[in-house]
Amino acid sequence: MLQILQQHWPLIGFFGALLATLLLVRFLRRESYCPYHRRGELLTINERKFYFALRQAITDEYAIFAMVRIADLLKVESGATQRQAWQNRINAKHVDFVLCDVDTLEVVLAIEVDDRSHQRPDRQRRDEFVDDAFQAAGLSLLRVPARSAYSPREIQEQIRAYLPLRRSSDRTGTRRRRRRARVSND
Repeated sequence: MLQILQQHWPLIGFFGALLATLLLVRFLRRESYCPYHRRGELLTINERKFYFALRQAITDEYAIFAMVRIADLLKVESGATQRQAWQNRINAKHVDFVLCDVDTLEVVLAIEVDDRSHQRPDRQRRDEFVDDAFQAAGLSLLRVPARSAYSPREIQEQIRAYLPLRRSSDRTGTRRRRRRARVSND
């Protein structure tokens, strides 16, 4: 064996250097290559129409967030069996809109705009799971059928069925009382 190595060392050295070079190039290329590009708009045309009507419906009463992962809204109970499997079921799913208390950013309502894709059997199973998950967590989920146009008044009525819309003066009074309470406690 030693005799073969001594006889062919230039050839073995060449292939060793070639292999090391190829591995280094592959490693460097992997570090600098990211196969991503911008997606463009965050919302579909229909979701944008709903968003603008929603903004009119709630004015400044709640903060609106779009395309929120369900895993950012719900968490799996710490003692649940197969905890990771339950977590995986919500990691890649999102809801279209979330309303949060404007002062605390506590989530108060999730909203799904259901287009034609929600009629497919796989989406119906997904929707049933999402409905069950939100119900188990005690977080309201409003489902709105997709339309070509949305009425802010109708959206406001649908939201009122889940939570009361506050007047701006109510929220301002709450902020003042909170500030006073903080000042008096110092």
